[in-house]
Amino acid sequence: MSHTEARTAVKHTIGRTIRYPLAATAMSKKDCNAVQKTMKKESIGKIGVIYTAPNQVVYSPTEYGGLGHRHIYEDQTIDHISTILQHGHSTSIAGSLLRTSIEYLAIESGLLGDPMALPIHDISWISEKTWIDTILKALEDKKISIGSSIKGLTEWSKQEAFLMEKAMNCLSGIDLNIFNKVRMYLQVATLSDIMTADGKEIDAPKLHGREDTTCPNPSKSAYIWPNVPKPQTTEIALWKDTICKMFAVTTNNRRLQGAAERKWDDRSRLHAQWNHQDSNDTIYQRKGAGWTMWRCMNTTGRTRRASQKYTRGPTTLTLPTNVRPSTIEINSPNTVILQTRGHYLQMTNHQQQQTNSLRWTLPEVHTTQQMERQYAEDIRN
Repeated sequence: MSHTEARTAVKHTIGRTIRYPLAATAMSKKDCNAVQKTMKKESIGKIGVIYTAPNQVVYSPTEYGGLGHRHIYEDQTIDHISTILQHGHSTSIAGSLLRTSIEYLAIESGLLGDPMALPIHDISWISEKTWIDTILKALEDKKISIGSSIKGLTEWSKQEAFLMEKAMNCLSGIDLNIFNKVRMYLQVATLSDIMTADGKEIDAPKLHGREDTTCPNPSKSAYIWPNVPKPQTTEIALWKDTICKMFAVTTNNRRLQGAAERKWDDRSRLHAQWNHQDSNDTIYQRKGAGWTMWRCMNTTGRTRRASQKYTRGPTTLTLPTNVRPSTIEINSPNTVILQTRGHYLQMTNHQQQQTNSLRWTLPEVHTTQQMERQYAEDIRN
């Protein structure tokens, strides 16, 4: 094979074979460099250049006297960005998968804000070497930002706190991973998710890592959670100890210091697991897309609402507007006891806009092939 034929093979055959799948790969910079090193070792001599040629010569454009070899990591970054721009707003399979990956990142990170703007290098507890993790790390390395209108996690009350943000100040390393595993198993993201409806105490089942949902816990139905295996006893113990440390409570005294009645954002009403309506004295339990109604039992001599029992009734698809978030105690499979209640705050116009369906800012992006090539070259250079 002549030097000219070898150059042609590297650029148009081997090079394009490597480039073709990069839009779908999730190789780290280290992985890309390993492939790059092997390719350079096997091809550089065949095109008439010594193996020890500096990388500045090998990877510089031919217009400047270089060999014009491509950087695999940069090509992968360019192809990932092109995928986001072309499919992020679309209803295609690729677009749906992309948005699902970004939404899952928000849930797994447990942090507030646009998932595309998260400090990806500081979030050690998320799954590594995924497609979205790879592109976000590349964007941060290249100091490139891509904003989206994909809604991240929601604040459910005025006195909100995100559990993973708090945990970062108490834990590190594998302990953060364990804490996050238990959090995702319980399907909680914020302080409101583990509080009683009145906002004064940590809910007992949540503190002890039990699946029982007896408090409002709006995040449980607000997001599509992944299946997480049941944590081990030692993992639940770490969760419990960390929650107690973060919020200065104990297993015997779960009351928050200086706690006042929690005012719930009205956005949480349709997601709260338990609501109570005064007018008909009925509890509404969130079940799928509907609600299970629990009717008050006729008990003689009961004067305190907190001691009244409610029995399971029919289901409905409509939740009344004049309900209050509630905490209950499970008395039996068919009876519950109402414990505490809170209040909802009316949504502002700005908050109503934030509750719109997930979507990207631009419905469509139109560019010419020439503009796309120029954009890619600007990133590479």
